[in-house]
Amino acid sequence: PEQNPERWGRISDIHHYLGDARAAREAAERARKLDPSNLTTLRFSLRAAAVQGDSAAIEDLLAAARSLPPDFNSFRYWGDMALETGQELIAHGHPGFGTALVRRSLEWFEARQPDERTFYVRFRHAIALYQLGDYAASLAMTDSLPGSTEILAKGLRARVAAAAGDTSLALRLDRDLEALGIHRLGAN
Repeated sequence: PEQNPERWGRISDIHHYLGDARAAREAAERARKLDPSNLTTLRFSLRAAAVQGDSAAIEDLLAAARSLPPDFNSFRYWGDMALETGQELIAHGHPGFGTALVRRSLEWFEARQPDERTFYVRFRHAIALYQLGDYAASLAMTDSLPGSTEILAKGLRARVAAAAGDTSLALRLDRDLEALGIHRLGAN
């Protein structure tokens, strides 16, 4: 277990949720030391650095992430890592740098080629648009997601509709999600 980077990443997450930024960062660094070419261990380090608003560390980690091969059939690619880091920065009191990073992620999403625009990329692209307040574009993006992703797409669409003030659409989508039943992960 001491040599398992995922274990140290999860320990970092636990400390993050408990508000112990120093311990979260130490565990994330341990995970990254065990597997430095893994986007997941980089994500743990980015999350820990964002809490402290450490822009130098974040830029170094994002540069390292950009040099690794993306996996567009998961959330393991630069745009998602930049988006999540921006959201973490905003959540932890660093809105200027956080918003700038979300904008950089949006530029990355918009530069994707058609064969790179998997569900995972389009889903997180919609979240970036939502985060920046472009609700109309975010709703359009969620509407284009495949039916097999119904729960995630409808959930995000309902969230965006509520933020945009479209209570009617948000409530309709909420009822749709409720009708899917409790045996579908994330349905309600």
